[in-house]
Amino acid sequence: MMGISAALIAALEHATGARHTLFGKPSVAGVHMVSALTGAAPQEMVVLGDDPNLELRMARRAGALAGGVLTGTGDRAAFAADQPEERAHPELDTLEHFTLDLAVTTG
Repeated sequence: MMGISAALIAALEHATGARHTLFGKPSVAGVHMVSALTGAAPQEMVVLGDDPNLELRMARRAGALAGGVLTGTGDRAAFAADQPEERAHPELDTLEHFTLDLAVTTG
């Protein structure tokens, strides 16, 4: 834990009495945590991300639909460089016209 994260974690633990779970992308722990909290299986989830090495890899490894958005760190070449099993299902220029129907029909 470094920087402001340590202070936030300490404050939250003190306020809630709960211990923290530290994880980061591309760990699938976040997807599994959302699954446990919502009852939705990873296969029923859509994870949108702009970094093929982080959010999209996490989504694919967990079994969720991975939507790539070209508004952040990844460009088309970066998305295409991933192994086929870790590539985004839909690849979108922006989220302007994103709908769940689009995610389902392209996944």
